[in-house]
Amino acid sequence: MTRRAILATALIASMIAGCGDDAGSSTTRPNRPGYSRDVGSAYVIAHEFCRAWQDGDWPAARERISDKLIQRYGEQRLRDEIVGVAHQKHESFDLKGGAMRGADRAVFTVELVITSRGTHESADESIGPGEMVLIYSDGRWRVDNLPLRTTRVPSD
Repeated sequence: MTRRAILATALIASMIAGCGDDAGSSTTRPNRPGYSRDVGSAYVIAHEFCRAWQDGDWPAARERISDKLIQRYGEQRLRDEIVGVAHQKHESFDLKGGAMRGADRAVFTVELVITSRGTHESADESIGPGEMVLIYSDGRWRVDNLPLRTTRVPSD
């Protein structure tokens, strides 16, 4: 066998071995991304939130927002930021980095790009780059701070 074939076989075998039922596990946490305290799981939730923002999907975004963020800005303002307005399209996002700050806080850099369309022209508006902070609470990562259009309130 070639080295590539051996590596592929080893990778497949390790994936199969990891798919079994872990009867000896003492955790009751679901085995899904976003439910463990590592920066990779936090990134999954941050990315899902950004996709919800890009799609203007308030229910999906709301699931990933902390109660503290709602209290800080108000639900209506956050909803308006996520859904957007008729003449604007949430074009793209750039989510970078990722670092743990303590056991329950992850920080990423995010830039959100909006295209505004007028009658004769269009223009891009960039929000950020700025910090997106996620906190781990009640067994899940949630967005606790992010750059918004007019002001940004620092997280605790």
